Amino acid sequence: DYARAIALELIKSGSAKHGSLDAQGRTAQAGLQAGAYLEQVLPKGAAATAGLVNGDVIIVADSQPILDYDQLVVLVQQHKPHDKITVTYFHGAKKKSTTITLGSA
Repeated sequence: DYARAIALELIKSGSAKHGSLDAQGRTAQAGLQAGAYLEQVLPKGAAATAGLVNGDVIIVADSQPILDYDQLVVLVQQHKPHDKITVTYFHGAKKKSTTITLGSA
């Protein structure tokens, strides 16, 4: 369904837009904890606006457990800009949740 939607958007407008966190990261694995470690959260971007900072580790997004950074990227790109997703993440040892209004990529 995702590929079809992208193809139709390309045919219609000549370009395709998808959601973005406005952050870069890598897979985090520390002990039993795995997730998407945010290395570079862009100031005033979608993740920063939702309160995420460098070093936070997203472990759930859109009600799906996040085991690695690539999985998070795929999930986010399946959304349109301005869609909202709820994430659960670790900020240090504290577990938090927030809603991110996705940016555009």
